[in-house]
Amino acid sequence: MGASRSTKKPTEVCEECGGGIIVADGEQVCSHCGLVYERTIVHPRYALNEDGNSESFRLYVAPGERLHMVDGLGSYIDYPSSSYFKDASGVPLPPHMQRYYLNLKRLSDKRTKYYKREADFRAFCSLNRVVQLLNLPKSIRDHAAYLYRKVARSGVSKKQLSSVVLVAYCLFLAVREFETGKLVTMKDITQAFRRVGHRVTIQSIIHAGLEYRASLNVRLTFRKSENYLPMVLDKVIASHQVNRNLLRNGENLQHYRQRLFKTSQSLLRKIDGITRGGRNPYIFAVSVVYAADKIIARQNRRPQLLTQKLLAQLTSVAEYSIREHFSALLKNFI
Repeated sequence: MGASRSTKKPTEVCEECGGGIIVADGEQVCSHCGLVYERTIVHPRYALNEDGNSESFRLYVAPGERLHMVDGLGSYIDYPSSSYFKDASGVPLPPHMQRYYLNLKRLSDKRTKYYKREADFRAFCSLNRVVQLLNLPKSIRDHAAYLYRKVARSGVSKKQLSSVVLVAYCLFLAVREFETGKLVTMKDITQAFRRVGHRVTIQSIIHAGLEYRASLNVRLTFRKSENYLPMVLDKVIASHQVNRNLLRNGENLQHYRQRLFKTSQSLLRKIDGITRGGRNPYIFAVSVVYAADKIIARQNRRPQLLTQKLLAQLTSVAEYSIREHFSALLKNFI
């Protein structure tokens, strides 16, 4: 639909200078001296200057109810579902004008889809970017979005938690429910959200779990040290220092990894869940790898490759934690 800021009314003349009276921005003013006569309220179905032959001299107002928008174009282009445009007289616009207004309407209507749901839209956009950063399958992303909408439909208020924190918690649940072969910790999720510009902490995700776990009704299985063992070994093998030490000793990298994995599994089978107690399974897995490397070093009659300090740096685990776990549970099996 076209729009013009002024329309001339030839039947009226200015009393001061004799100039023509026009309607500009809803007011009757003289086109020569600029004298303002009165404000004019135009009916939505009224087309100014009906006798005019040029579209540029018409002012149209779109009829019907319109969706309120935030960050829209400033006006509404026809009905929300329309794609064929006519002027105020019902005459279809020419093809080039049809394309012009169709592009404008596409941009305008895009914003209406997310009205009053801007926070959810931003949360889903961040979720998509985080899933790509963590290299997770789309099935996990879709399930996390499903859990997020389940909370929204349940009517439980978000209280002081942001939508981004809630979607981060839903992603954590989706990762725990799906067995993808790749372990993603809560720390990995928070770091990924920080990379896309959101302030998400482990404490905030735990708080979200306390608030919404009952409404989601998701059953999580506890992870064991056996689940973390491949991830710990990948970090060890990726170390340049470990590779240099193996090369110096004339040992094959893959052969060393296989021996380290089998020895670690053998140690874990000797220690049941009751003996492990409530220890952190990831830290205990790191300690088991340290003990397994000590066994391999004794069998090969060479110095140990993985020191407590090096292993702590590679796995982001405190050195004293490795030492405490080894002394309490693993020392007797060496």
